[in-house]
Amino acid sequence: ELRQTQQMLHRTQGTRQEQMQLLQALMSKMEQLTELVKEDKGKDKDGDLDDDDEYDDEVEECEEDRYTSGPIHICAGHDGYLTASPIVMPDERHAISAGSDNTLRMWDLWTGECARTLEPGFGPVTALAATAEGGLIVCGDEDSVLRVWDLEAGKCLQTRDEFKWEMGSMTAVAVSPDGSRAVSAYSDDADMHVWDLAKTAGGVLTTLSGHTDDVTAVAITPDGQRVVSASKDHTLRMWNLESGQCIKTLRGHQGAVFAVAVTPDGKRAVSGGADDIVRVWDLCTTRCIAKLHGHTDNVTRLAVCPDGRRVVSGSCDGTLRMWDLTRMRVWDLTPGACLDTLKVEGGVAMLWISPDGEHVVYQDECESLHVVRLYGQ
Repeated sequence: ELRQTQQMLHRTQGTRQEQMQLLQALMSKMEQLTELVKEDKGKDKDGDLDDDDEYDDEVEECEEDRYTSGPIHICAGHDGYLTASPIVMPDERHAISAGSDNTLRMWDLWTGECARTLEPGFGPVTALAATAEGGLIVCGDEDSVLRVWDLEAGKCLQTRDEFKWEMGSMTAVAVSPDGSRAVSAYSDDADMHVWDLAKTAGGVLTTLSGHTDDVTAVAITPDGQRVVSASKDHTLRMWNLESGQCIKTLRGHQGAVFAVAVTPDGKRAVSGGADDIVRVWDLCTTRCIAKLHGHTDNVTRLAVCPDGRRVVSGSCDGTLRMWDLTRMRVWDLTPGACLDTLKVEGGVAMLWISPDGEHVVYQDECESLHVVRLYGQ
């Protein structure tokens, strides 16, 4: 009850009167807990426990487990390693993964079982994204070709091969919220390319030029108007999706930037890289408003919870960390607080968060796909 009241107080967005009521309830429960502890010490000064005490202790341990991070499923099935970040579908039940065995697999997150296997007939997929409705998958592979797949029908609807074998592997792809545009990046090219998905054929709409090294990650803001990119040139850039113009270059990382994500309200971006730091950016002022310290190796993956209050980071230090963005204050630049740390086997190679904000899907260096329930859920 104490934990539940603390969480309600932390999450409430109600009036000040409602917040005060929750605070009073929290204080009352703390007083009750204090009295119980005093009574317990008075009854069992000798340290012995009767049968009831032992039973209550076991119940308390079970309740505690509800708030401890841990894997609830390990999704195993690919013959080899994962080659792209898995994506959680909008239905909040399924995830899509791509493997070195040249297959796409759909996983049931409730059971951990493989619900479907697609064999595209081309090299391993290196970048994945889904439309907001979840019916279409946009992917790219080692031959620089962008493809659009219909999951229900299990067939490829579009093939954009203008750059075939010219740009290297596709390193990142993002789809606009309305599903009309896709932005792709490649290992042998510092530029990004914008595609019109409303048409079944045609060349690149716009080229985003400005980075001086490989682009490692791409995100599109919820309004579909801006693109935020991360690069090995130590910078992030914000772009106008329609015109292709660079709005601002975001500098601060002391090394390559490997990951970027945008909050659901489109006001902030979160980035991570080779300097082991997670940075939070205000996209209105384009200033870094917080630096989140804790990782001891490269930050390679980031995902923002749907409520915009928390962000999960994955690192080569073998941990996932969840950060509380609500505890930052722009005016004093106070850093966010790490809510929980989950140790994993080896580094975190791929990371995605479910649309309901309750689960994280990640791949470790042992090439296994894990589903983890977030702390406090």
